[in-house]
Amino acid sequence: MFGSDSSKELGHIPSMSHVGSILVANGDDDSFKNGVNYLQRAANGNDVNAVVTLSKVIITNISRFSIDEAIGCCFKAADVGYN
Repeated sequence: MFGSDSSKELGHIPSMSHVGSILVANGDDDSFKNGVNYLQRAANGNDVNAVVTLSKVIITNISRFSIDEAIGCCFKAADVGYN
């Protein structure tokens, strides 16, 4: 789930986090998938808001993700300082 994107590939991290949050809340499948992608990319850039939002999205939509993704996201949240 979390790769080693360079900052150039990440773009503007806070914007990705914000857009990702909006898209996952939209409800349709394509928006959800795009939103998760943006949140993952922002989380790769250690954006705390993205990591926390992605953790919540995974937990509330666990049927769309693997358990390993959920656990990995929780560890990432802890790594960036979220309790």
